[in-house]
Amino acid sequence: MNKNIIFTEKKTVSEKVADNLLAYIKKKKYWGKRLPSQRELCVILSVGLVSVNKAIKILQNTGICVSYHKRGTFVVKQQPTGKSITKRTKLLIISPWNTLNPLEHDINQSSSFVQPLVNACNERNVDVVFVRLDDKNPQEDEAYILQEYPPSSTDYIAFISIFKRPEQIKRISKQYKHAIMIDHYFNDMNITGVVDDGFGGIKKLTKHLILQGHTRIAFLDISNTDFNPWKRTGFEEAHAEHNLSIEPSLIFNTVQSKRDIKNYIEKIMHTENPPTAFIGVDDARALMAKDALEELNFKIGSDIAVAGYGNNAFTKDEYTTLTSVKFDNQKLGELAVQQLFNHSADNQGKLIPVETELIIRDSTSKKFN
Repeated sequence: MNKNIIFTEKKTVSEKVADNLLAYIKKKKYWGKRLPSQRELCVILSVGLVSVNKAIKILQNTGICVSYHKRGTFVVKQQPTGKSITKRTKLLIISPWNTLNPLEHDINQSSSFVQPLVNACNERNVDVVFVRLDDKNPQEDEAYILQEYPPSSTDYIAFISIFKRPEQIKRISKQYKHAIMIDHYFNDMNITGVVDDGFGGIKKLTKHLILQGHTRIAFLDISNTDFNPWKRTGFEEAHAEHNLSIEPSLIFNTVQSKRDIKNYIEKIMHTENPPTAFIGVDDARALMAKDALEELNFKIGSDIAVAGYGNNAFTKDEYTTLTSVKFDNQKLGELAVQQLFNHSADNQGKLIPVETELIIRDSTSKKFN
């Protein structure tokens, strides 16, 4: 694991387990030796397997080199550096998602927009700290960030995939010299945002369906449109440009619930004038709609059209017939790097969209009469 990357969570339960593991290593003099198995460590430390694995990773990040082999986990004879994590901080990445933390997932295997940031930091010898927000205690989060990672020791800050608390993000970002938002943006921000062009992507997709002859298109939106209003706006603008109205029943706000989407589709497809096409605000909702429609014996592509957004759910052959909107996560990350490290993100409050591409497949390629 790269020594420049440091991971932290607001609630340091894992760090306490790591401290106990380190004390055990010292007491039993395991330097240069193979540790007991992870299952045995669970019993010794009175914690679960996940906690043990997290503790081992934390030790790696604090100067104790732990290496994995087929025969077990070895502790290289190297003492902790004792350096302050706060003093080492250069880029602070804040997000609500566990997926940014390689204690949960290996970030080095990720193809997301986070990797270009990490690569850029490695090239510049910039340390990285990940902090996961806790939605339950926003005030504590704000105080924690400013106290543990003060602007005096943090050169850059990036907010990734944060869909709530715009006022708090504004307050925090004002404290730091170089700040950026990635994958989401709030209006009237004082910092730059880099996002995929959800407005343009959904608009292109909707216009494609309209030109294919569809005038009643159902839109499976997120449960709270305020978190991402741009896709709905693109859907509405495409209809307006073709002088088409949208009935309220054709908009369905939902979490990624297969049951809710199935119930909605069963209900609306039995109305007098059902939709002839469905758009999912993301691929997941589109695939749920596809499954529900097929259960009702609709043939996708000929009886009804279905499309999604993201083009990132098509890992199985059965899904490669579904139309979707594609955008390049790697490019999104690279643009964020340019904005952040070229210092052009300083309080400009501009939105930089990453261009999308409509990938037309069998599910929408047939003209509807």
